Amino acid sequence: MERVNLQEGWRFAEVNSDEWTPVSVPGTVLSGLLEAGKMQDPYYRENEYEARELLAKDYVFETDFCISEEQLNKKHCVLVCEGLDTLADVYVNEKLVGKADNMHRTWRFDCKDALQKENHLRIYFHSALTYIREHEATPGKEITYEPTGGILGNQYIRKAHSMFGWDWGAQLPDIGIWRDLYLECYNAGRIDDVVIRQKHTWKERPQMGELSQEEYIEAVEQSDTVSLSVEVKPEQDTNLENTKVIVTLTDPKGVQLEQIVLPTIKEAVCAEILVAQPSLVVQWAWGSATV
Repeated sequence: MERVNLQEGWRFAEVNSDEWTPVSVPGTVLSGLLEAGKMQDPYYRENEYEARELLAKDYVFETDFCISEEQLNKKHCVLVCEGLDTLADVYVNEKLVGKADNMHRTWRFDCKDALQKENHLRIYFHSALTYIREHEATPGKEITYEPTGGILGNQYIRKAHSMFGWDWGAQLPDIGIWRDLYLECYNAGRIDDVVIRQKHTWKERPQMGELSQEEYIEAVEQSDTVSLSVEVKPEQDTNLENTKVIVTLTDPKGVQLEQIVLPTIKEAVCAEILVAQPSLVVQWAWGSATV
């Protein structure tokens, strides 16, 4: 897998404006304006109210980037946005590749068909402030509660609620790119998620009150058996032909205890491993942590 970082060369402007402002990414409307000296400190006196109304507008963020012929010819090219704040339409070379409506998650947009060697990335951000002001709630799901110092309706959007004000905080629902974004180019299948579950079974569970902390931990470990379930989920729509999943268990010193090879995966595969007398993770004051 090859990764192309896309943190350089960004600028933004209010929609339908030709006044562009350079911005460091990760960065936002407020951080860009402050960096450029185009606004006063929004946390000083009543400056927040003027700054807040700047955030009732829509903004466009854009940059240009290049990729190699080899990267362009990979089977999969995915634009990964780890944090878009919040309502965004994402365009690569003026082709819409995806929409975002949640600042708390990572977005992955397939942009293979839109890419060239030289590319233009544009993100149209809709104002979250305008969205909640104009939002028409589903009947029966209206929100009439207004938090102290906050803005009515902030619960209608998946955005940090503290940005809409609190009894101790300013009302500044900012807009922008708040985490990294990059392009991933690859040919093989990709693991989308790994879920590890463990079930402990004790032959005889010792009583804590009868032993010291060290003796209790040792007794539990000696009597314990743990069943590990490792579920591997592949990314959908990737070529999994001739693909294997290898699950390896090692001890804290790096010594391999067991390895399981699973055949070609379709939706998900699961490896089951039984471990006798496992070392437990304990509080630092009880000894060294074994992870």
